[in-house]
Amino acid sequence: MKMFFGLFLAFVFTLSLNINIFAVPRPSDTVKTFYQDICGGDFIKAKQQLSSTVRLHKSVIDLAFEVWNKSCKSAGGLKGFNLRNKLIDFKTAGVIGDVLFNGGSKESIQMKLFRESRKWRIAWEIR
Repeated sequence: MKMFFGLFLAFVFTLSLNINIFAVPRPSDTVKTFYQDICGGDFIKAKQQLSSTVRLHKSVIDLAFEVWNKSCKSAGGLKGFNLRNKLIDFKTAGVIGDVLFNGGSKESIQMKLFRESRKWRIAWEIR
């Protein structure tokens, strides 16, 4: 009985930990919103998904968003996502997977996110 109770407590603790760590929005939700905003041309909302650790000049970010927006449009627009969350620690997560486009192409991504003010924010990585 003690062993069952101990396993039950471990399960509840793990479940509550995962709920707190990946509380809505999950890291992958932030990445989806980021791509939807960029492809939709809403660069102001896309910037809100970036981590405060991003130290790039506004013009650099705007230029990158313009390039990504044109690339998304030329690929036929967003079709969907195939993403997985990967916990690194309590304040850091990763999202890996593919962004799918209507034209049949896909972009493999690997993004690092930081938890800031109870929300996941994207760390800037230029490839």
